[in-house]
Amino acid sequence: MLTAYIMMNAELGSEKEVMDRIESYPEVIESYILYGVYDILVKVRVNNREELSRLVTRKIRGKDDIKNTITFIVINEK
Repeated sequence: MLTAYIMMNAELGSEKEVMDRIESYPEVIESYILYGVYDILVKVRVNNREELSRLVTRKIRGKDDIKNTITFIVINEK
C-alpha cells in the first residue's frame, strides 16, 4: 500500500463542494479545508503509484474546479 497527501487549490467558493466530492472516493482516508496557500488537503491510500497517478490525474485534476495540485508520497510510516 502507498500513502500520499494531496494539496490542492479549488475555484473560489467551491471548496466545500470539491471536498464533498473527493471524500466520496474510496482512496480518500482524510480531508481538510485549509487557510493559506492551498485550499484542501487529502490523505489517500492506494495500492501503487499507477493507482495514485490515475486518482490525481483523472479524478482530481481532471475536474474544472481544481486549479492545481501538489502530491507528497509517504516513504516511511509509523
